[in-house]
Amino acid sequence: MKRKRIDFNHKPLRIMSSLVTDVPTRQLYDPVTGLYKISYEDKDTPLVVRLNAKVQDPDMIIQNGSLNDGLSDICYYLNVEGTRKLLINGSDGVTIVTNTESAKTKEAGKITITKNIVPVGKATKLELEAKYLDVRTNQIYPIKAELKLFCARMVGHQSMQLDGGGSGKYDPFKYDSTTNNQPDKLVIKATHKIGSVTTEANAAKLKFVWKKRREDGAYTDVGTSLLDYDCEVSGVSNETLTLDRTMMGDGCSIYCYALYDEGGNVASKSITATTPYAIISQTRILPAYDTKLIGVPPNIPSSVAYINPAIEVTTTNGTVSNPEEIFIFKWYACTNRHSSEENLQEIAHGKTAEIPTKYITDGNGMLIGWDELDQGGVKAVVDSDGAIIVDSDGKIVVF
Repeated sequence: MKRKRIDFNHKPLRIMSSLVTDVPTRQLYDPVTGLYKISYEDKDTPLVVRLNAKVQDPDMIIQNGSLNDGLSDICYYLNVEGTRKLLINGSDGVTIVTNTESAKTKEAGKITITKNIVPVGKATKLELEAKYLDVRTNQIYPIKAELKLFCARMVGHQSMQLDGGGSGKYDPFKYDSTTNNQPDKLVIKATHKIGSVTTEANAAKLKFVWKKRREDGAYTDVGTSLLDYDCEVSGVSNETLTLDRTMMGDGCSIYCYALYDEGGNVASKSITATTPYAIISQTRILPAYDTKLIGVPPNIPSSVAYINPAIEVTTTNGTVSNPEEIFIFKWYACTNRHSSEENLQEIAHGKTAEIPTKYITDGNGMLIGWDELDQGGVKAVVDSDGAIIVDSDGKIVVF
């Protein structure tokens, strides 16, 4: 007997698959607040991805249409720039619908993710792998599909500001009424913002750099010169500068720059043209003032050898209580000769003076003159070569 085998010549199945979602696949991450937009952790916006898989049988043996209920070995991977990580059903916010022997579903291949698992700034893909059995031939078809995901870092406008300092005039006078007194020490607080959100002081991420103007016009870091006795920088991120205006001389100009690195490596940052900054400019300026003589009796008995007048300094803010800290007072006296060229002689220094009455003559009396010389702001004492003079403890001598 001769024999010949006859088989069905099944044509290959046509299989189409894709991943689809109604949820945005692009997120924004705010490094300042640590929040995502959109956030897959929000109960209203989890990442829900469905597998749209269809089969076509040219031989019309298998019904054309969805093949999801025939899938097995369904797996999802998160592919981050070539590195794949298997997503485990029921772990890390991942839920995957699969088929079982007893229950088949056209929802098979659906994945729900309730965690923000997409890394910031890296190309990421959600990849599906599954198997489909061709019941005609028992051939297994691999099912693959992918969906691109991305999370971008939200870049907000950086800015900074100074609280407690800026451009201003310093009036060194003290007044009997303390209401108008200006503080000698300014505590200036620097803050950095991204958008409208204030950055928390953090030594690894945020650093303020304070630079002071020198006599040659250059700006160098506060603390690098012996002449910075009027400034003190403090704080986790160097965010506070304390300026003693009694020691700043005639004024000072200071730049404050804010260096920021969200990744925690602010040491790698340097000042550039786009670095946010603010300026402190303080100037010592005496307001308009007047002086007058007080303490002179209207009638001086001939037995009195000395009188003790004083000088009173006033401004629109009231009577100045510390004039000797500001001025060098000089006293002059002479006999009144009714001449345009009086021979006034310097006889004393200080706010008060002891003036002899020997200059008084009958009928003419005497003339008293006084003068005030602004001592200027406190400055370091230098020698003839310009070197700063220090005491035995190494502290700068100021005057």
